[in-house]
Amino acid sequence: MRFRSTRHFAMLVCGVFLSIYAFVWLLTSGSSSHVTVNKSSIPLEYQARCRFQETAFEGEEAEVSAEYKLRGVAVVFRHGERSAMSQKPSFDCACFRDDDRRTFETLQQEINSDKFAEFVRVDPKFSGYPRTPHRSQCSPANMTAEGALMINRMSSFLRSKYQPARLFSGEHMDVKIVSSQYHRTFQSALSFIQAFFPKPSSFIPSLNLIVSYFQVYLSNFEIQASNFTFLCTSPACVCSQAKHWRSALYDSEHQAYFLSHGSKPLIESIQALKSLPAFENAMDPLALVDTALGNYICRRKALPCAGKQCLTYDMLNQAINETFVHGEEMYAARDGLIARKLQSVEAYAVLYEVGKMLYYLQKQPHSKIIRIFSGHDTVLIPLARSLRIPYIEPPYYATRMVFEAYDQPESPLLVRLLYDGVDVTSHLSFCRDKLIDDLCPASALQNYVNNFIKNTLGVSSIAEVCKD
Repeated sequence: MRFRSTRHFAMLVCGVFLSIYAFVWLLTSGSSSHVTVNKSSIPLEYQARCRFQETAFEGEEAEVSAEYKLRGVAVVFRHGERSAMSQKPSFDCACFRDDDRRTFETLQQEINSDKFAEFVRVDPKFSGYPRTPHRSQCSPANMTAEGALMINRMSSFLRSKYQPARLFSGEHMDVKIVSSQYHRTFQSALSFIQAFFPKPSSFIPSLNLIVSYFQVYLSNFEIQASNFTFLCTSPACVCSQAKHWRSALYDSEHQAYFLSHGSKPLIESIQALKSLPAFENAMDPLALVDTALGNYICRRKALPCAGKQCLTYDMLNQAINETFVHGEEMYAARDGLIARKLQSVEAYAVLYEVGKMLYYLQKQPHSKIIRIFSGHDTVLIPLARSLRIPYIEPPYYATRMVFEAYDQPESPLLVRLLYDGVDVTSHLSFCRDKLIDDLCPASALQNYVNNFIKNTLGVSSIAEVCKD
């Protein structure tokens, strides 16, 4: 073979070396990690976990007898889809479909506009935070473009349920929005707001995603920063110890519990997968599932192999089951584990705010109240576990818990609880024998909240729980 020039020969040599490098890299990093698969090959359970954009949100929100008037809602949700905690930076996180990429660009344009900044004020603690995720970049624990869209779709669905119920009309609207101080929860809060609230008449939307039927005055409409992942904004729920309990104690206890109580074959399988760069820090089932979702499943990629050990959906199912069982056992344990104390503190902040909302609604009969909490799985799981309602651990991205408040003439205030769109009010132990048309008297929930710390931890206040 003759080459026209040294340049052509050099280009050929470089091409050969690049091909060899790529082949070796694929072998050592899990060759399936860059193979996009058909969605139908992903089990429905995992399609639901990823909240793929083509799957519509469903739910029973606002589905009560017409004789009841909706007075208020408190929505607590997990942020949208994110990269894994151990994600290697890349540009592999663009929306999968062309239409979704265009929709995200339009959403990004609106949320970053001056008009939207006037519509929604933000706590100075969020200064410098990007308002939307990058359109294609993956980085550890940060939300993806798909994640922003899924929150936007979820809030649009909730608006479609609550607007006919006239949540946004009334003499006075009291709105409070809280986010933890993470990019993913702050961005989720903004994506939620964009589709949920009617725009004022001065706002000219660049998106045709919503049509405003009610023009409302939103007083004190801003995103408030919480110093805690569990969304506390009141002295009544402050616990300076909680961050240490979560990061230094609970995570290590959870890993140690898995190693001592977990299935030996599962432990060995996770250890074998650690030879893959993406799984080198996956020390327990939660980390395994998180990495699999962020690096593979939600990116619609085939699961990887490390030598003869392949990650399978059966293995992930077992990991999820053990996570749930171990979480329940640790919460119930009375032998010094931190789980019950920590998760009671993490649940109390939102319960306290819901209790206050119900109190204000009883005192202000012409007001509507909306509370929005943009948070984490470490808010939803403690709430669900404390309330003893059906739940899944880890919760899907954009999972929501909704407290609805209703009244009617000459009737006490009533409450309804939904978890990811399913009415779970009848599962509340303090409501079962008191239900009125499947609604729970607000007084029963208020009494539960007022005695929550005493009944779960045997002390009178959060301050006593969290003292040094």
